[in-house]
Amino acid sequence: MRIIDISLPIYPEMASYPGDPKVKFTPHPDKTWQLTEIAMGTHSGTHLDAPRHVFKAGMRVDKIQLSRCIGPCRVLDMTHVKHAIELSDLKAATIKKGERILVKTRNSLRSDANFYPDYVYISGDAVEYLAKVGIILFGIDAFSVKQR
Repeated sequence: MRIIDISLPIYPEMASYPGDPKVKFTPHPDKTWQLTEIAMGTHSGTHLDAPRHVFKAGMRVDKIQLSRCIGPCRVLDMTHVKHAIELSDLKAATIKKGERILVKTRNSLRSDANFYPDYVYISGDAVEYLAKVGIILFGIDAFSVKQR
């Protein structure tokens, strides 16, 4: 199996979701070693949102099996979408049960050093469709899957 790491670098000047903690690196030098303290919110950079992020009784991220995040995946080109990925966009892709789906949107064409409030997200109807189909994973190139 070929593994492609899609995570982005983490650095202090990177964009963060409004209201979230900024990424901070604090060096703690010593005579014989270098240690850096890293502080950031869990919504920083490439990340996985657990159901607990939205639902108080939802599963925590440490309870999600890593195997759900590794394996064959399909990338859908959604760069034509201006605002929200809609049900019709996903139905056209003939998504099947058990798939891992990543979407590439116009969000990827922007600088990762700025937050853009008009990012592309996924509509509620489209999310319900993916849940009904029974996909394993959904990923998007934005800070959030929902509209701000």
